[in-house]
Amino acid sequence: MHMYLRCAGFPNYRGRNEVKNLLEKLEHDNMDKMRAVSFNKDEMRWEIKAGVTPTMGICMMGTINKENGTYVREHYFPYINSEDMSLNLPCFIKRRIDYDTYSGVIDDSKRDISLIFRINNTFEYLDRFLKRKSVAAKAVYLSAWSSCGRIILPLADKGLQSNNDIKIQQKKFDDSFRNFENTEYNYNEPDPENTRDFSGFGSLSEELNMYSCAVLRMNKEDIYTIVESYFIPCGIECEVYSALGYILKIETHKNYYTNEIIYDLVLECNGIPFHVGINKCDLEGEPVVGRRFKGVVWMQGRVEFEKDSF
Repeated sequence: MHMYLRCAGFPNYRGRNEVKNLLEKLEHDNMDKMRAVSFNKDEMRWEIKAGVTPTMGICMMGTINKENGTYVREHYFPYINSEDMSLNLPCFIKRRIDYDTYSGVIDDSKRDISLIFRINNTFEYLDRFLKRKSVAAKAVYLSAWSSCGRIILPLADKGLQSNNDIKIQQKKFDDSFRNFENTEYNYNEPDPENTRDFSGFGSLSEELNMYSCAVLRMNKEDIYTIVESYFIPCGIECEVYSALGYILKIETHKNYYTNEIIYDLVLECNGIPFHVGINKCDLEGEPVVGRRFKGVVWMQGRVEFEKDSF
Protein backbone atom coordinates (compact mmCIF):
# COMPACT_ATOMS: atom_id res chain seq x y z
CA MET A 1 0.00 0.00 0.00
CA HIS A 2 1.30 3.42 -0.92
CA MET A 3 1.78 5.72 2.07
CA TYR A 4 1.02 8.80 -0.05
CA LEU A 5 -2.43 7.55 -1.09
CA ARG A 6 -3.99 9.75 1.61
CA CYS A 7 -2.37 12.81 0.02
CA ALA A 8 -4.55 12.30 -3.08
CA GLY A 9 -7.71 12.35 -0.93
CA PHE A 10 -8.02 8.76 0.30
CA PRO A 11 -7.12 8.94 4.02
CA ASN A 12 -9.57 6.26 5.11
CA TYR A 13 -8.30 3.51 2.80
CA ARG A 14 -5.84 1.70 5.05
CA GLY A 15 -6.54 -2.02 4.83
CA ARG A 16 -5.46 -4.13 1.87
CA ASN A 17 -9.03 -5.10 0.97
CA GLU A 18 -10.15 -1.46 1.08
CA VAL A 19 -7.30 -0.38 -1.19
CA LYS A 20 -7.92 -3.32 -3.53
CA ASN A 21 -11.61 -2.40 -3.90
CA LEU A 22 -10.68 1.23 -4.53
CA LEU A 23 -8.17 0.35 -7.24
CA GLU A 24 -10.64 -1.99 -8.91
CA LYS A 25 -13.23 0.78 -9.01
CA LEU A 26 -10.73 3.30 -10.40
CA GLU A 27 -9.59 0.76 -12.98
CA HIS A 28 -13.16 0.00 -14.05
CA ASP A 29 -14.15 3.67 -14.30
CA ASN A 30 -11.10 4.58 -16.39
CA MET A 31 -10.73 1.52 -18.62
CA ASP A 32 -11.04 3.73 -21.71
CA LYS A 33 -7.81 5.52 -20.69
CA MET A 34 -5.69 2.38 -20.75
CA ARG A 35 -2.38 2.44 -22.61
CA ALA A 36 -0.56 -0.78 -23.54
CA VAL A 37 3.00 -1.44 -24.66
CA SER A 38 4.23 -4.75 -26.07
CA PHE A 39 7.76 -5.56 -24.97
CA ASN A 40 8.02 -8.88 -26.75
CA LYS A 41 5.85 -11.71 -28.01
CA ASP A 42 5.13 -13.00 -24.52
CA GLU A 43 4.81 -9.81 -22.50
CA MET A 44 2.54 -6.78 -22.67
CA ARG A 45 2.26 -4.04 -20.06
CA TRP A 46 -0.55 -1.59 -19.44
CA GLU A 47 -1.07 1.68 -17.62
CA ILE A 48 -4.19 3.52 -16.47
CA LYS A 49 -4.14 7.05 -15.08
CA ALA A 50 -7.32 7.58 -13.10
CA GLY A 51 -7.93 11.26 -12.41
CA VAL A 52 -9.36 12.17 -8.99
CA THR A 53 -9.01 15.96 -9.49
CA PRO A 54 -8.31 18.04 -12.62
CA THR A 55 -4.53 17.70 -12.07
CA MET A 56 -4.12 14.70 -9.72
CA GLY A 57 -4.85 11.01 -9.86
CA ILE A 58 -3.78 7.41 -9.29
CA CYS A 59 -1.53 5.67 -11.82
CA MET A 60 -1.96 1.87 -12.03
CA MET A 61 0.39 -0.40 -13.92
CA GLY A 62 0.42 -4.12 -14.67
CA THR A 63 0.65 -6.89 -17.25
CA ILE A 64 -1.78 -8.60 -19.61
CA ASN A 65 -2.05 -12.36 -19.49
CA LYS A 66 -2.12 -13.31 -23.18
CA GLU A 67 -3.44 -16.80 -22.45
CA ASN A 68 -6.78 -15.68 -21.02
CA GLY A 69 -6.67 -11.92 -21.66
CA THR A 70 -6.90 -10.92 -17.99
CA TYR A 71 -5.32 -7.78 -16.55
CA VAL A 72 -2.95 -8.21 -13.62
CA ARG A 73 -2.37 -5.06 -11.59
CA GLU A 74 1.15 -4.99 -10.14
CA HIS A 75 1.88 -1.42 -9.06
CA TYR A 76 0.20 1.92 -8.36
CA PHE A 77 1.10 5.38 -7.10
CA PRO A 78 -0.51 8.84 -6.90
CA TYR A 79 0.64 11.46 -9.42
CA ILE A 80 0.39 15.19 -10.08
CA ASN A 81 0.39 16.74 -13.54
CA SER A 82 2.36 19.96 -13.76
CA GLU A 83 2.43 22.37 -16.70
CA ASP A 84 4.99 24.67 -15.05
CA MET A 85 8.55 23.98 -16.11
CA SER A 86 10.93 23.52 -13.19
CA LEU A 87 14.28 22.99 -14.91
CA ASN A 88 15.17 23.29 -18.60
CA LEU A 89 18.21 21.04 -18.57
CA PRO A 90 18.86 17.37 -19.34
CA CYS A 91 18.44 14.55 -16.84
CA PHE A 92 19.48 10.92 -16.68
CA ILE A 93 16.75 8.26 -16.64
CA LYS A 94 17.41 5.04 -14.74
CA ARG A 95 15.24 1.97 -14.21
CA ARG A 96 14.46 1.06 -10.61
CA ILE A 97 15.40 -2.34 -9.28
CA ASP A 98 12.10 -3.32 -7.67
CA TYR A 99 9.73 -2.72 -10.61
CA ASP A 100 9.45 -1.32 -14.14
CA THR A 101 9.37 2.24 -12.92
CA TYR A 102 12.01 4.84 -13.67
CA SER A 103 13.71 7.64 -11.80
CA GLY A 104 15.19 10.83 -13.15
CA VAL A 105 18.52 12.20 -11.94
CA ILE A 106 19.40 15.88 -12.32
CA ASP A 107 22.84 17.27 -11.58
CA ASP A 108 22.45 21.05 -11.52
CA SER A 109 25.92 22.54 -11.15
CA LYS A 110 24.59 26.09 -11.27
CA ARG A 111 22.49 25.60 -8.14
CA ASP A 112 24.93 23.01 -6.74
CA ILE A 113 22.19 20.42 -6.24
CA SER A 114 21.61 16.80 -7.26
CA LEU A 115 17.97 15.80 -7.48
CA ILE A 116 16.34 12.35 -7.86
CA PHE A 117 12.64 12.03 -8.66
CA ARG A 118 10.13 9.40 -9.80
CA ILE A 119 9.09 9.75 -13.44
CA ASN A 120 5.31 9.77 -13.81
CA ASN A 121 5.23 9.55 -17.62
CA THR A 122 6.97 6.18 -17.77
CA PHE A 123 4.89 4.84 -20.63
CA GLU A 124 5.76 7.79 -22.84
CA TYR A 125 9.43 6.98 -22.23
CA LEU A 126 8.92 3.26 -22.96
CA ASP A 127 6.89 3.97 -26.08
CA ARG A 128 9.58 6.27 -27.47
CA PHE A 129 12.30 3.79 -26.56
CA LEU A 130 10.58 0.86 -28.27
CA LYS A 131 9.85 2.94 -31.38
CA ARG A 132 13.50 4.04 -31.46
CA LYS A 133 12.61 7.68 -30.94
CA SER A 134 14.73 10.12 -28.99
CA VAL A 135 14.60 9.58 -25.22
CA ALA A 136 16.93 12.48 -24.41
CA ALA A 137 15.32 14.66 -21.75
CA LYS A 138 15.52 18.41 -22.26
CA ALA A 139 13.24 19.72 -19.47
CA VAL A 140 11.55 18.56 -16.27
CA TYR A 141 8.19 19.50 -14.75
CA LEU A 142 8.55 18.64 -11.08
CA SER A 143 5.83 17.87 -8.55
CA ALA A 144 5.68 16.28 -5.12
CA TRP A 145 3.42 14.83 -2.44
CA SER A 146 3.57 15.67 1.22
CA SER A 147 1.83 13.76 4.02
CA CYS A 148 2.63 16.38 6.67
CA GLY A 149 3.38 20.07 6.25
CA ARG A 150 3.37 23.37 8.07
CA ILE A 151 2.90 26.98 7.01
CA ILE A 152 5.38 29.45 8.47
CA LEU A 153 5.81 33.18 8.01
CA PRO A 154 8.22 34.68 5.47
CA LEU A 155 11.27 36.72 6.33
CA ALA A 156 10.52 40.26 7.43
CA ASP A 157 11.93 41.89 4.30
CA LYS A 158 9.85 39.62 2.05
CA GLY A 159 6.54 39.70 3.87
CA LEU A 160 3.34 40.84 2.14
CA GLN A 161 1.56 43.66 3.92
CA SER A 162 -1.59 44.12 1.82
CA ASN A 163 -3.85 42.49 -0.74
CA ASN A 164 -2.30 44.73 -3.40
CA ASP A 165 1.13 43.32 -2.54
CA ILE A 166 -0.23 39.80 -2.98
CA LYS A 167 -1.69 40.63 -6.41
CA ILE A 168 1.59 42.20 -7.53
CA GLN A 169 3.57 39.20 -6.28
CA GLN A 170 1.11 36.79 -7.95
CA LYS A 171 1.49 38.60 -11.29
CA LYS A 172 5.26 38.52 -10.90
CA PHE A 173 5.23 34.76 -10.34
CA ASP A 174 2.85 34.20 -13.28
CA ASP A 175 5.12 36.21 -15.60
CA SER A 176 8.18 34.32 -14.38
CA PHE A 177 6.54 30.99 -15.21
CA ARG A 178 5.61 32.15 -18.72
CA ASN A 179 9.15 33.32 -19.38
CA PHE A 180 10.90 30.37 -17.70
CA GLU A 181 10.26 27.97 -20.57
CA ASN A 182 11.97 30.30 -23.04
CA THR A 183 15.00 30.78 -20.83
CA GLU A 184 18.14 28.82 -21.57
CA TYR A 185 21.12 28.66 -19.28
CA ASN A 186 24.73 28.00 -20.05
CA TYR A 187 25.91 26.02 -17.06
CA ASN A 188 29.53 26.38 -18.07
CA GLU A 189 29.48 30.16 -17.68
CA PRO A 190 28.82 32.30 -14.60
CA ASP A 191 25.43 33.92 -14.15
CA PRO A 192 25.73 37.57 -15.29
CA GLU A 193 22.94 38.60 -12.90
CA ASN A 194 24.84 37.26 -9.94
CA THR A 195 27.15 40.11 -8.93
CA ARG A 196 28.43 38.50 -5.73
CA ASP A 197 31.99 37.29 -5.70
CA PHE A 198 32.23 33.67 -4.57
CA SER A 199 35.95 33.31 -5.17
CA GLY A 200 37.50 31.62 -2.19
CA PHE A 201 34.10 30.65 -0.81
CA GLY A 202 35.23 27.07 -0.45
CA SER A 203 38.26 27.99 1.60
CA LEU A 204 38.42 26.86 5.19
CA SER A 205 38.55 30.40 6.55
CA GLU A 206 35.39 31.42 4.73
CA GLU A 207 33.52 28.34 5.94
CA LEU A 208 34.61 28.91 9.52
CA ASN A 209 33.60 32.55 9.30
CA MET A 210 30.17 31.61 7.98
CA TYR A 211 29.73 28.99 10.69
CA SER A 212 30.71 31.49 13.39
CA CYS A 213 28.23 34.07 12.10
CA ALA A 214 25.44 31.49 12.00
CA VAL A 215 26.16 30.37 15.58
CA LEU A 216 26.13 33.95 16.84
CA ARG A 217 22.83 34.68 15.08
CA MET A 218 21.21 31.52 16.45
CA ASN A 219 21.71 32.84 19.98
CA LYS A 220 19.27 35.66 19.27
CA GLU A 221 17.30 34.59 16.20
CA ASP A 222 15.11 31.70 15.15
CA ILE A 223 16.63 29.26 12.69
CA TYR A 224 13.99 30.07 10.05
CA THR A 225 14.96 33.74 10.05
CA ILE A 226 18.49 32.66 9.13
CA VAL A 227 17.59 29.92 6.65
CA GLU A 228 15.30 31.36 3.99
CA SER A 229 14.85 28.21 1.91
CA TYR A 230 16.32 24.73 1.68
CA PHE A 231 15.96 21.50 -0.24
CA ILE A 232 17.87 18.56 1.25
CA PRO A 233 17.60 14.74 1.18
CA CYS A 234 15.63 13.22 4.04
CA GLY A 235 15.80 9.65 5.33
CA ILE A 236 17.02 6.66 3.33
CA GLU A 237 14.65 7.03 0.36
CA CYS A 238 16.46 8.73 -2.52
CA GLU A 239 13.33 10.54 -3.77
CA VAL A 240 12.28 12.01 -0.39
CA TYR A 241 13.43 15.49 0.60
CA SER A 242 12.92 17.97 3.38
CA ALA A 243 11.87 21.25 1.79
CA LEU A 244 11.32 24.83 2.86
CA GLY A 245 10.18 27.29 0.24
CA TYR A 246 7.99 30.23 -0.62
CA ILE A 247 4.43 29.67 -1.81
CA LEU A 248 3.97 31.09 -5.31
CA LYS A 249 0.48 29.85 -6.16
CA ILE A 250 -2.38 28.06 -4.41
CA GLU A 251 -5.10 25.92 -5.94
CA THR A 252 -7.76 23.97 -4.07
CA HIS A 253 -9.21 20.75 -5.49
CA LYS A 254 -11.87 18.32 -4.30
CA ASN A 255 -11.47 14.57 -4.73
CA TYR A 256 -14.17 13.22 -7.05
CA TYR A 257 -14.71 10.10 -4.95
CA THR A 258 -14.24 11.22 -1.32
CA ASN A 259 -14.82 15.01 -1.49
CA GLU A 260 -11.56 15.48 0.43
CA ILE A 261 -9.96 18.92 -0.04
CA ILE A 262 -6.46 18.83 -1.53
CA TYR A 263 -4.12 21.80 -1.81
CA ASP A 264 -1.96 22.19 -4.90
CA LEU A 265 0.83 24.53 -3.81
CA VAL A 266 3.49 25.87 -6.14
CA LEU A 267 6.69 26.33 -4.16
CA GLU A 268 10.07 27.83 -4.92
CA CYS A 269 12.96 26.11 -3.14
CA ASN A 270 16.51 27.17 -3.95
CA GLY A 271 15.29 28.77 -7.16
CA ILE A 272 13.40 25.64 -8.34
CA PRO A 273 9.60 25.92 -8.72
CA PHE A 274 7.50 22.78 -8.32
CA HIS A 275 3.99 21.68 -7.31
CA VAL A 276 3.23 20.08 -3.94
CA GLY A 277 0.00 18.20 -3.27
CA ILE A 278 -1.16 17.82 0.32
CA ASN A 279 -4.43 16.89 1.99
CA LYS A 280 -6.00 19.82 3.81
CA CYS A 281 -6.20 17.83 7.04
CA ASP A 282 -2.42 17.19 6.89
CA LEU A 283 -1.45 20.86 6.54
CA GLU A 284 -0.91 22.92 9.66
CA GLY A 285 -1.68 26.60 9.14
CA GLU A 286 -3.34 28.64 6.41
CA PRO A 287 -1.56 28.72 3.05
CA VAL A 288 -1.18 32.23 1.64
CA VAL A 289 0.91 33.43 -1.29
CA GLY A 290 4.14 34.83 0.12
CA ARG A 291 4.25 32.59 3.18
CA ARG A 292 6.54 29.57 3.38
CA PHE A 293 5.81 25.85 3.38
CA LYS A 294 7.89 23.43 5.44
CA GLY A 295 7.57 19.67 5.14
CA VAL A 296 8.87 16.37 3.84
CA VAL A 297 8.03 15.74 0.18
CA TRP A 298 8.23 12.77 -2.20
CA MET A 299 9.49 14.08 -5.53
CA GLN A 300 8.17 13.04 -8.92
CA GLY A 301 7.96 14.75 -12.28
CA ARG A 302 7.17 14.67 -15.96
CA VAL A 303 10.06 14.60 -18.42
CA GLU A 304 9.86 16.48 -21.71
CA PHE A 305 11.81 14.71 -24.42
CA GLU A 306 13.66 16.22 -27.33
CA LYS A 307 11.95 16.18 -30.69
CA ASP A 308 13.13 13.65 -33.22
CA SER A 309 15.32 14.97 -36.01
CA PHE A 310 14.91 13.26 -39.37
